[in-house]
Amino acid sequence: MIRLAPASLLALLVGCTPTPHWSLPLSSLDRAALSVYQASAKETWVVGGALGSGGGALALEYDGDAWNRFDVGTDATLWWVTQAGLLHRYAVGERGTVIELLSRATVPTPTTSTLYGVWGSEQGTLWVVGGEPDLSGVILVGNGDGSWTDMTPPGATGAFFKVWGSSDSDVWICGQAGALLHWDGQALTSVDTGLSRSVSLFTVAGRDRQDIYAVGGPAQAIALHYDGTSWSQLGDSVFANLSGLNGVSVDSDGTAVMVGFGGTKLRGRPGAFVDETAFATHDDLHAVSVAGGEVFAVGGDYLSPAPTPRTGVVAHFGGDVSSTIK
Repeated sequence: MIRLAPASLLALLVGCTPTPHWSLPLSSLDRAALSVYQASAKETWVVGGALGSGGGALALEYDGDAWNRFDVGTDATLWWVTQAGLLHRYAVGERGTVIELLSRATVPTPTTSTLYGVWGSEQGTLWVVGGEPDLSGVILVGNGDGSWTDMTPPGATGAFFKVWGSSDSDVWICGQAGALLHWDGQALTSVDTGLSRSVSLFTVAGRDRQDIYAVGGPAQAIALHYDGTSWSQLGDSVFANLSGLNGVSVDSDGTAVMVGFGGTKLRGRPGAFVDETAFATHDDLHAVSVAGGEVFAVGGDYLSPAPTPRTGVVAHFGGDVSSTIK
């Protein structure tokens, strides 16, 4: 029997620690995966659906050991997922659907339009956005009890896709025609980004009120950054030959991860983004979540017209992740 001194044992354990890497824990879901949210190291949510191709909504939770499938009682595709307060996880989607995932309870809304985005504050305030592309937009604010305040700007003729905030008095919304709106706790105002009306901003997200990104396209990748004072378009060479970006998430240390068509995966900071598209998957990616260096990116066959059967993928950067679905 070989006995190792404590220092030797520590060196052995460090040497066996897996190097962070891209992997594809879920490569063949039977529905598209459209959004991912990491509530903690032991709680990651993935939602999506069939997008009109038959079958119920997709709702998976990863507990650190396996993926647990949830039946949330609807065939509406779920487009986004988030946390509000300490105790609630909300997903939104087609036909004005809002579901509290832990209780599987449906929250009534005053709209039948698709809800593409949701964000919840630490105090439990819930913002949901959506609309009918090229026709109308929807912005609703509530607290999860079914009562809503309609914040939609008069005459909105384009859908709003995503919403993110650093607090109840700092909320950003993006959408069609380069739309970017800001709520400061008193008023919702439009921000002039200088983008063409042919550009859509698909996701806005940040780590605090002085470090926020908005990404979009679809023909050419667009990435904007806000430094607490103004928005500017990123000019990193890595963006030059990319088609649209769909998702962005920002870690607590300021590292941003962006994803898009053809498995595009970019990781870094302004002026120092690295293209990691070659790894894990070349499926179209729709959303990403990064927390503590762990990255989950989701997507699949979500662009094909119905009734094409959907497929979904979950890619991961970090340590090893289980592929078991219960």
